[in-house]
Amino acid sequence: MKILQIIPRVPPPICGVADYSLNLARALRSQHGIETTFVSGAPPAPGVEKWGAFGLVGATRHHPREFASQLMERPGSEGLILHYSAYGFAKRGTPLWLALALLKLKKVRPAMPIVVMFHELGSRGTTWRSSSFWNWPIQQWIISRLYRTASAVVTNRAAYAAELLRKNPGHLQKTTVLPVSSGFGEPAFTRELSQRDNAIAFFGWPMPPAKWATLRPRLLRAIELSKASKLVVFRHPLPADFDPGIPTVTHGILPPEKVSAALADCRFAFSDYDPAYLGKSSLFAAYCAHGLATFIHEGSGTLEDGIVVGQHVQGLFESTYPSESVASNAHTWYNMHNISRMGEHFANLIKTKAPEAVFKNRN
Repeated sequence: MKILQIIPRVPPPICGVADYSLNLARALRSQHGIETTFVSGAPPAPGVEKWGAFGLVGATRHHPREFASQLMERPGSEGLILHYSAYGFAKRGTPLWLALALLKLKKVRPAMPIVVMFHELGSRGTTWRSSSFWNWPIQQWIISRLYRTASAVVTNRAAYAAELLRKNPGHLQKTTVLPVSSGFGEPAFTRELSQRDNAIAFFGWPMPPAKWATLRPRLLRAIELSKASKLVVFRHPLPADFDPGIPTVTHGILPPEKVSAALADCRFAFSDYDPAYLGKSSLFAAYCAHGLATFIHEGSGTLEDGIVVGQHVQGLFESTYPSESVASNAHTWYNMHNISRMGEHFANLIKTKAPEAVFKNRN
């Protein structure tokens, strides 16, 4: 079976949605015989026709009729997965052309399975001066239209699923929650923490002084609680005047396999991601996949999507818990929706929604 996966763009720069779709394409190919061609909302560089050993084309134009025609004309387009991220497809988060194109596609090919993965639902501005405040109604119309057009819907947070169902009653049977997979792959096996370097991992990013002023004491607290003897920083270096009290290794941006190897040698990680959104964090997923004990900056008790502070993560201001147990529980939680299970889930959605003739022709 051949399908299309629509993504906002291909890296570089870094794109978590694209990484997710590439992991999915690999799983669909290796485990289920489903071949992917990627369709990028942003045209790839001239002459680039492959991404990660998969076919790649760019949207010829952001026009509903033309984009729908482009999708229908692709050879072997027997199914479609849309990875929806509003601001990935449009600067103001309002890709009307995308919603209308899929609606046209559904009318012409009603039996074609269309799975929409909602990576995010957008955010409403708090003041009338913000563009997100004025664009919010359009964003919600697009989301609702995509939701009702889809044969099946997947999202990465229970809160997102609840919001989708609340605004689109009567569609319970086609909505499932699947936290994201690791953005840096999964090691074949994970070593016990005692067999690793006593290091804590952190992914830096360019941040304004006010944000760094908030983050700095939290990172220091995580280092203190972990009793780590080394800080390993990926992507963006921390401020030059920052003294964590332990040696620091800064890697910058590395290929995924090298990030994976470095993570596999750490015991701990610190996440400054909003604890309510951990299910959509590919970095947190990577920490869990590599069996790290992760410290989060706030939160207690049961968080969203089955994550429990003290069981799957360690809070900075909670009682300390055995790191080995936290790491093991996090790894078990992750394996419930790892790359293999993600591939199986999407394959089932595509196959159960596809016309029976598609599979008869493949036998």
